[in-house]
Parts: sequence; structure tokens; C-alpha cells
Amino acid sequence: MTRSILLFALSILGLGETLCGQRDKRTDSLKTAALQKEAKTWMQRAEVTNSRKPALNAKIKAYSRARQIYLELHDTLSATNTLKTIADLHLGENDLAIAKKELLEVLNTYQSIRFPQLYYTYDLLRAVCKAQGDIAGEIFYAIRMIKTTDSVQTDIGDLTYFNIRMAEAYRDAGMNERSLVYTKKAFDLSRSRSNSLPPILAASAYGLDLVGNDSPARAVTILSPFYKGETKADTIAKVHADYILCLAYTALKKPDLAEQSGLSCVTLAESFYSHHSDIFTHHAMVLFYAGLSEAYILHREFKKAEWYLNRIHFDRSVPNYLIDLRRWAFDRARIDSGMERFDSSLYYFQLYKVYSDSLYGIAKTVHFTEINTKYETEKKDKDLLLLQKENRLQQEQAQRSRFARNTMIGGILLLLAFSILIFNRYRIKQRLAARLEGQKQEILDKNTTLEKLLHENEWLLREVHHRVKNNLQMVTSLLQSQSVFLTDPKAVDAVAESQSRVQAMALIHQKLYSNVAVSTIDMQDYITDLIDYLRDMVRPDQRIIFDIQIEKVSLDVNQAIPIGLILNEVITNSIKYAFYDIPDPRIRVWLRKMQDQKIELFAADNGQGLPPGLDVHAGNSFGFRLIQGLAEDLEATLTIVNNGGVEYFFSFQATAFPPLT
Repeated sequence: MTRSILLFALSILGLGETLCGQRDKRTDSLKTAALQKEAKTWMQRAEVTNSRKPALNAKIKAYSRARQIYLELHDTLSATNTLKTIADLHLGENDLAIAKKELLEVLNTYQSIRFPQLYYTYDLLRAVCKAQGDIAGEIFYAIRMIKTTDSVQTDIGDLTYFNIRMAEAYRDAGMNERSLVYTKKAFDLSRSRSNSLPPILAASAYGLDLVGNDSPARAVTILSPFYKGETKADTIAKVHADYILCLAYTALKKPDLAEQSGLSCVTLAESFYSHHSDIFTHHAMVLFYAGLSEAYILHREFKKAEWYLNRIHFDRSVPNYLIDLRRWAFDRARIDSGMERFDSSLYYFQLYKVYSDSLYGIAKTVHFTEINTKYETEKKDKDLLLLQKENRLQQEQAQRSRFARNTMIGGILLLLAFSILIFNRYRIKQRLAARLEGQKQEILDKNTTLEKLLHENEWLLREVHHRVKNNLQMVTSLLQSQSVFLTDPKAVDAVAESQSRVQAMALIHQKLYSNVAVSTIDMQDYITDLIDYLRDMVRPDQRIIFDIQIEKVSLDVNQAIPIGLILNEVITNSIKYAFYDIPDPRIRVWLRKMQDQKIELFAADNGQGLPPGLDVHAGNSFGFRLIQGLAEDLEATLTIVNNGGVEYFFSFQATAFPPLT
């Protein structure tokens, strides 16, 4: 009986512990529900609060309080989403450093919890970099944004928007050809019925890039339906469409239509943006005023053009876009020239050239960023080392110049002292010394003149290479534009092959005007860039391993161009035809210098090889005829081996081995 009483007591104690545990769980549940309700209340209060000052601070505090509660509830996703909203508000108020810091924290948290939809965060980081004037950073995050959409299912409206923003980043860097690729894609997506984005936004972006790529008539054709009642357009969309039409009509030399569209754009923009003061609004108004000013320049109404251009004010306290500054300086130079203020016109044209060179440097940086598989990390380190090296070279050159100048000055002073001494002791020799001094000065003047002429000729040669490269780039663009309208696959392939050949030559001229030496090419740098271009151009989706071993060799341009065209043909053929059902495709390329200035070039693949019975010397293939002709131009011996793939071996005599600088 005692045992029964003990067991009954223990059972009562156990029931008490259970009841206490249930009460604690119920209390925690009620506390959680209360916190969730409080967080929801703070979120609702923030959403109904005005986003303009002075109410903005209260709005941010409400969001911050809600985020703190989410953190107490261990709701990481909701807390991070709220921080992203706060960062967006800071961005709207130009608190760029705070916004960027918050967005980077958001990005790190999303990545740690494996949240897939990172493109919205990348888009905000892109906007921050744009507002800071960091064009390279803007393109970096835009690329990440587009790359994320490839791995995550994305709404078609969002995808259209992201492509417009990617194009905008390239346009800010002055890279209109690449911008056109993404606006064309956005325009195609916008015509889908399931697209929630207003079609005029994509059409305006596409039209802007068409004008920037010398197709203004096409831009007018695309935007015309929005002015014939075929498509609805809200105010902000119509502002941008009027701006594009103003640019297009200006390019088509139709000043009356350009003025009409420009005035409509500026009138609507001044009304719509009157209460906005952020950097994006400033950038938009710069574009609108400059567009109308250019229409008046075409009409030769320079006073009106100057009046609208003077409405553009650049605030030194915030970043200004280089592309805006360049356009403003160019229009200012044209207006001053038309009003015969030639000194002022020359000043602003020189300023335009400075901004153009800065944009070219940005475009070059972006190009190397894209071809790097890790985007910015390795590229920044490489650029930093390169800048440090260039800085050291410039300092050494300045030291040598100072030493030479001091040596010359010291020599002249010593000669003068010696001449005075001779004058005091030997009056007869004074006349001879004066005559010799005059002859020496004449020689120095001639040398100075020759050095100036040599410097001018070198810059002229660089300008020639620059223009040749631009003309070849124009040919490439024309071929690309023509291929859009071709339906015959053979014709498309022929145009693509011609495009890659022209690009191989254009890359040569780009290297020439970029290098210190204007007549020789660093083959290691050139061949590496050419292979990267072909890998991305011919079959970007095919994974091919490249074994590249290029020694540091500098060759004359007359030998570099045939080598580039030969490698273009060989590598293109291998990528397109050699690797059908080949599990591990490889292409080997090496170039080395031997004794007696002899060069050996080797290119091979592990593909299927040439078809049985094909006689490469019969001349039935244009590609083989081109390779043989280029080998003859190099006076090279050509050996082709068809064994488990195709091997090409070239051996030729180099004209010279100038040192690489």
C-alpha cells in the first residue's frame, strides 16, 4: 500500500511538470504572436508614411523597429527584406555610402541563407554605383544581375526591366554597340502579352540605342505607334519617347520635327520632375536639355540652343556622369563655334576630348572585366599592378629627363665659363668660340624641330590606326546588322566568318594605337585577346579547353596581321566543325622564337580530323586557300597533319625582334 501511495504521488508530480511545460509553450506562443503583430503594425505605419523629408526619418525608424523585431523572432528573411527597403530609401535621398553598406549586408545575408532572387539587390547596388559615378561598378553589378536571371525563373516584366538596366550601364560607359544587344532583347520581350512592363519603356530604350548606333529612321518607326493611338503611354514614358524622337529627327536632319519633339519632352519633364532633386533626375534633365539644344544647333538657332544648354547645372558636391559632361562640352563647343566665339569653342572641344579619353579608358576597363571569369576580383588586382608599373615607369622616365636636362644645363654653363675664360686670355679665339656656339645652337634647334616633327608623326600614325580600327569596327557592325536580315544559314555563316576576320584585323590596329610602340605588336597579348574573342563569338556555349603557350615576341604589323587571320581561320574551323561527339575538346596554340630570328607557330585540336580523301592543296576550300595564301605572304613553310585531329605547323623568318616595352 505504501508503494501504491508513492507511485500515485510521483504521477501527480509528473502531471504538474507537464502542465507547467504546456503553460510555458503557450506563453512563448503568445509572445511570438504579439511580436509578429507588433512588427506588422510598424511595417504598416512605415508604408503609409510619406517618403519625403521631414517624414522620411520617421518612415525609416518605423522600418528599423520592424526589422529589430524580426531579428528577435529569428525571421532572417523578413529582417533582410526590410533592410533592403531601408537601403532603397537611403538611395532615394542620395545617402549613397549608407545605402551601399546596407545593400552589401543584405547581399551577404541572402547568400548565407541561399536566397535565390538576388537580382533585385544587384539592381539596387547597380543604381548606387551609377549615382556615385562608378561606371565600372555599375556594369559589374548589372552583369551579376543578368547572370542571376539565367539561374532563377524570372517574371518576363522583370527580365525586360533588367535588360534595359544592363543596356543603360553600357550606355553610361559609351559602349553603344553592347547596349543595343540588351535593348533589342528587352524590346522583343516587351511585345509578349504576359509582360507587365509598359511597352513604350523598352521601345524608348531600344530607340535610343538605335540612334546611338546610326539607325535613327528605325527608331522613329518603332516609336511612331505610341503617337498614333495604337499604344498607351504614361507621362514619364512619353517624356523619354519625345527625347528619343528629338535625337532621331536631329540625326535625320529634320530640325522642325526635332524641335517639336524636344519642346514637348522638356515641357513635360519640367512639370513632372519639378519636385525631384536626386542625381537620376539631374541626369535625365541633362539629357533632355542637351537633346533640345542639339535640335536648335541643327536649325542654326544658336541663341536658343545656348539658352537651353545653360539650364544644365553640374553640382560639384555630387558625382556627375562623364557621358553627360562630354555631351555638354561638345554642344558648348558647337554653339560657340556657330556664334564665332572660337577661343571658347576650342577650350570646350579640348574639354570634350578629355572626357572622351576618360570614357574610352572606362570602356577598356569594362571590356577586360567581361572577359575575366571572376568579373572584378582578379581584374582589379591586375589593373592595380599595371598602374603601379606604369607609375614606376613614368617616375623613372621623369628622373632620366631631369638628369638629362640638368646634365645639359651643367654642360652649357661649363662651356660658357670656359668660353669666358678663353675670352679673357685669348681675344682671337673668342670669335671662333662664338661662331662654334652659334653652330651648336643651330644644331640644337634643328634637333628640337626634328623631335617635334617625329612626335607629331607618331601621334598622326596613332590617329590613323585609331581611325582604321573604327572603320573596321563599323564594317563589323554593318555585317552584324546585315546578318539579322539573312535567312540562309550559309550566308549567315559567311557573314559571321567575315566579321571575325575583320575583328582580327581591327584588334591589331587597336593594339597599335594603344601601345607605346606604334609599329610592332606584342603577340602574347594579341593572340590571347583574339582567342578570347573567338571563344565568346563562335560557340560561347561550348566548353573547350585552350592550351595557350605564347612567348614574349614582338612582330611587325605586316607579319602580325597574317598570323591573326591564320589563327582566326584555324580556331574558328576547330570550334565549329572538329568536336562533334568529342567528350573532352581541346585546342593547343603555341608560338615561340628560335635562333636566327626564326618563328614557329603551332595550332592543333583533338577533334575528328579532316574528312577522308580531302586534299588541302587542291584549293576547294576558301579557308584552306586563305591559310595557304597567308603562309606565302609570311614566306612560311606550312605543314598540315591529319592524325587524331588536325595539326598546323608554320615556320618563318621574323623581320626583326624589337624589344617589348
